[in-house]
Amino acid sequence: MGKTGVGKSSLINKTFGVDDAVNLLPSWFANIDQEIYSEENPHFVLHDSKGFEQGDDTNVKIVDNFINERKNMPHIKDKLHAVWLCLDIPIAGGRLLETGIEEFLKHKIEGKLGNVPVIAVFTKYDLLVARENRLLKRADHPGKSDGEIKTLIEQNVDAKLQEICIEPFERFVKKGVPHITVSTEVGFEDRLSRLIQITYEHVRDYLADASVVSAIAQRTSPRVKIQASIE
Repeated sequence: MGKTGVGKSSLINKTFGVDDAVNLLPSWFANIDQEIYSEENPHFVLHDSKGFEQGDDTNVKIVDNFINERKNMPHIKDKLHAVWLCLDIPIAGGRLLETGIEEFLKHKIEGKLGNVPVIAVFTKYDLLVARENRLLKRADHPGKSDGEIKTLIEQNVDAKLQEICIEPFERFVKKGVPHITVSTEVGFEDRLSRLIQITYEHVRDYLADASVVSAIAQRTSPRVKIQASIE
């Protein structure tokens, strides 16, 4: 779940290979009770939620109720296996967490949503890398090799990510919610693989049988498929 424009469609397409599923509904329509299937991937079922808008607690209640209803369903196929909470990296400034997101995360931390895995996914990491690349190229670094420049960019990206994203998020959730930073652009595939690995591990701890299905459904990490088949 996440607000329009955060990159949910690209993320789902890339990780589960379901171009058809996420395009079935217009962007303004998001009914969390609607089960969205894909002919391209029969193991995949998606539930989409509206973003948490400033000052609107209605959707927080809708999502809370949905999660609690699903966790109490008797059959694994009807349970919610995991939640991806998609968040923008505030590259241009602004708040990392809107009020509605904070409320939802508090409910998760306080145990009001049970043990359903919630994973925060910070999207469009490539934009942060591109920004730091541009900023560094404007500076004067005479005599430095391409390798040294690349290292500087990576250090700047890591420092900025910690400052505007990771540190404030971890201060708020403590250790209650795992997180990962991703991009769907070429060159960042390792981050998507890490997202799948984290998701698999948390689903396995929550619903062992469901973790195998989730591992089969994803199209990003062969390692996770192999791991699930062995375990």
